[in-house]
Amino acid sequence: MSFVKSLNPLAQFDIGGTDLGIPFRMPNGQIGFVLGDTFAGTQPQVGGPNWRSPMLLRSNTHDVTTPITFASAARNAKQLWDYVHDNPEYSTILPCDAISIGARIYLWVMVTQGLGNEKWCEIRYSDDLGESWTDTGVKWSTSVYGGKRTMVTWEKGGDGFVYVISTGGLARNKNAILHRVPEAQIASPSAWVPWGWNGTWGWGNPPGDDPTRGILPDRTKLGEICLRRIQGNLVFSGFDAGAYNAFVKVAAKPTDNWHTAKTYRPVKGSFFGPGGPDVVDRLYGCYIHPDSRFDRPGGFAMIVSQWAADGNPYRAMQYRISGITPVTPVTTTLSGEMTPAVTTLTDHPTAEGTTAMAFPFVPVAGGNNIISSGFRTPGRPDHNGIDFAAPQGEPIYAVEDGVVVRSGPASGFGNWIVLDHQATLHVDTVYGHMRAADLLVSQGMFVRAGQQIARVGNEGDSTGPHLHFEVWTSPGRFGGAAIDPKPLLVGSANPPTGTIDPAAGTFYGVDISNHQGNFDIAATKREGFSFIAAKCTEGDFFKDSFWPRNRDLMQQHFPGMFCGYHFARNGDPITAQVTNLKAHLGDPNIPVMLDYEDPNTPGSGANLRQLVDAINAAGMRVCAIYLPRWYWQGHMGSPPLNDLPPLWNSHYVTASGFASVIYPGKGFAGWKDYTPGAPVEILQFSDKGRVAGKLVDVNAYEGTLDELRTPFGGAPGKLSVDDCVLDFWLQLLGPGGAGWPQLNNRSVVDALAEIGMHHGVPGMTPPPAGAAAASLPATTADRARDVFDQIRGPDGTGWNQLGNRSLVDAIAAIGHQLGVPGY
Repeated sequence: MSFVKSLNPLAQFDIGGTDLGIPFRMPNGQIGFVLGDTFAGTQPQVGGPNWRSPMLLRSNTHDVTTPITFASAARNAKQLWDYVHDNPEYSTILPCDAISIGARIYLWVMVTQGLGNEKWCEIRYSDDLGESWTDTGVKWSTSVYGGKRTMVTWEKGGDGFVYVISTGGLARNKNAILHRVPEAQIASPSAWVPWGWNGTWGWGNPPGDDPTRGILPDRTKLGEICLRRIQGNLVFSGFDAGAYNAFVKVAAKPTDNWHTAKTYRPVKGSFFGPGGPDVVDRLYGCYIHPDSRFDRPGGFAMIVSQWAADGNPYRAMQYRISGITPVTPVTTTLSGEMTPAVTTLTDHPTAEGTTAMAFPFVPVAGGNNIISSGFRTPGRPDHNGIDFAAPQGEPIYAVEDGVVVRSGPASGFGNWIVLDHQATLHVDTVYGHMRAADLLVSQGMFVRAGQQIARVGNEGDSTGPHLHFEVWTSPGRFGGAAIDPKPLLVGSANPPTGTIDPAAGTFYGVDISNHQGNFDIAATKREGFSFIAAKCTEGDFFKDSFWPRNRDLMQQHFPGMFCGYHFARNGDPITAQVTNLKAHLGDPNIPVMLDYEDPNTPGSGANLRQLVDAINAAGMRVCAIYLPRWYWQGHMGSPPLNDLPPLWNSHYVTASGFASVIYPGKGFAGWKDYTPGAPVEILQFSDKGRVAGKLVDVNAYEGTLDELRTPFGGAPGKLSVDDCVLDFWLQLLGPGGAGWPQLNNRSVVDALAEIGMHHGVPGMTPPPAGAAAASLPATTADRARDVFDQIRGPDGTGWNQLGNRSLVDAIAAIGHQLGVPGY
C-alpha cells in the first residue's frame, strides 16, 4: 500500500475539511465522488463556515495509479439539496453510496442527530448528473433487522437486479446483510428481497435481527462499506471497526460465501497512535475506486478517511493497493494510449461498471470507429457529441433498439436522425451530417440495434465526411442534457453483417383499462411498443368510461395495431353481452379481444365458442382470445381450442421493470401450446411492466410485423382504407392535429403559406394566428372530407393563406417564384 494524495483541501470548491469521497461511475462515464460533512477554509479541519453534506465532485481521472483530480462540482459546490444543519429534527445528512441506473443517479443517505443517532434513511435521485435531486418520499427505518439496514452499498448484477449489502450506523458495531432488488424498483422497500438462512441460504429468507450475525463471520463489526464490480469480480471493501483496519474481499457473485472468502487488510488503523506507510490514525471509510484493476501493479485505489484530532487533519485520501487477486478471470483489457486529437473507442479507460449501460453496437463499423473530434474539448467546448471520421456513404447503424423521433433537416447538421431509447437506457441518440437521400428511416419507425439507418455524409457545418454522434439523458434530446458518448461505446460490438430486419423478432404491447386512468398512449408508442389493447366493456352491464378516449388515441398512435377488449361474464346472457359491446365499441371494424376468465362462474368450450360466434355474427370481429392457461385447465376442463381466434396467454415473471429487460424470452413456459394446433400467439408476461411512467400489463409477440398485423389489421402487409385515410390526415395536419415540429408546428397548408410569403409569392398571407390544434374526426368519412379540404381547400375553392390556391397549385406557384424549370 502507498499513499498517493490527500483529496482536500480544494480551494476551487471552497473545501477545507471533508471526508468519505465515495467513488462511483456516473451515467456520463465520469467518476463521481460523494462527500460527507464538508467545511470551507484552507486547512483540512472540522468546523468552520459553509457546512455542506452531501456534496458531489466529478472527476475525469480513470488511471487510478495516478493522482485523482476533479473537473467540476455539482450545484456549484453547494450541498446537493438545501436544508439547515443542526435544526431541531436532525443535525446533518450523510451519504452512504451512489449508483447509476441508466441516466439516473440514486443516492442513499442517513439523516442523523449527532454521530451514532440515525433518525432514518432516504433515497434521492438525480436525472441531470447531480444538479438537482428528487426525494423518493420514503423514510427507511434504521431499526429493522437489528439495525443492519442503515449504511448501505450497492452494485448492479448485470441480471436486472441491484445487490445491496448493508450494516448498522456510525456506532460501527454490526454485521452485514444482503438484499437484491429489481433495478426499476430500487426505491421501493417492498421490492427489496433479503438473503437469509432457513436451513439453507436463499432469497426471501429473513436475514435475522441478531446484530452480531450476517454474511460475514459472527461478531464482525462494520463501519462504512463498499461493493463494486471490478473486471467481472465483485469486490467488497470497507472499515472493519472491530479489527480497526480496512478489509477487501473478492467473490464471483453476491451470494458466494463471504464468511470464507479471503480477506485482505491493506490499510491498518490506529486510535490516536503513530501512523506509518500502511497505518492511518483514526481510520474510517475505505471505498474501492470503480476503475481499479487486477491486472496492473498497484491497480487498486482505495479512498480512506481520517477523523480529526483537535480539529486537524480531517480529510479523504487516495491510496494505491497491490496484491488483490481475482477469483474469476478478468473481463476487461485496455489497449493503446490516449492521443490529443484522434482516439479509438478501446483507448477510453473504463472498467466493468459501465457495461450495464453500454450500447450493443457502435454507430459505424470496422475501422471507421476513429474519433476525429471529442466531446466538449477545450478547442470546441460547445461540441455536444463525438465525430467519427468515415468515408462518404459508409453505413450508419442504430446503437440500440429505439423509435425514430426526428429524421430530416436540422440546423448545423444538414440532416439528422434522433432515436429515442428511453425504454431501455433512458437516453436519446443523435446522428448528423447525412444527405436527405441517405436517411433510411422516418419519424415514428421502430428500429433494431444494429439496423442501418443512414449513410455517412458531409452536409451542414462539416469540413469533411463524418458522422456526428450525440447522447442525451432523459427526457431526451428535447429537454435532457448532452453527455459524452465515448464511455457508453467501450466494448460495443461492430454491427452484425447482413441486414437487421426491423419487422422480425420480439414486439411488445400493453393492455389497459379504466384502472390506468388517462394513460399516456402517445408516450407508449414513443417508447417502442407495437400494439395495444384497451378495455371496452364487461358482461352485459359495464362500459369503460375511458374507452372513447383510449379508442381515439389508439387510432391516432397505433393505427391498425390495436383492439378493444370485452371481459366476458359467463353468467350474463350472450345476446345482452354482445349488445353492450357493440353499443360502446363505436366502430364495428375495430377488432375485439375476448377476455375469457370469469372467476365467479365456470366457463366451457361451448360457451366460449357461442360468444365468439355471436360477436362475429353481430358484424364485429374477434381478433384474439385472452385465456389464461390456469383458467382453461381449472375452470373449463381443458376443452379443445381448434378453429378459434389466436390465443393470448398470461404467465408472469416475478421481476418488474421495462418490458425489454424483464421479458424471459421464447423459451419461457408461458409460450407452451395449450393443445396440438392451439399455440400461444401473444403472451402477457407481467402486470408490472414500466410503461409511460406507470406499471401496467405488458405482452410479447414473436414473429414478424406482417404476422402481427393479421389479427389486428387484416391481411399481412396491407393497410385498411381506414388506416390510410387516418395516415393522410396525420401527414397533412401533424400528430394530434397540432402541426409538425419540423414545420414550426404548422400544418402543410400553413407551412406552404409561410414559405410562399418568405419568397414573395403573390397572394400568400400569414396563416391564422393562435389557431388551436385540429380535432381528429370520429369517422373515416369525416376524416376523408378533411383530407379533401386540406388538399383542395374548403369545399374545393383553395386556401385563403395560399392565395385561394390548392396545395398542388401553391407548390407550383412557389416553384415558379424560385425559378424552378417547368413550374
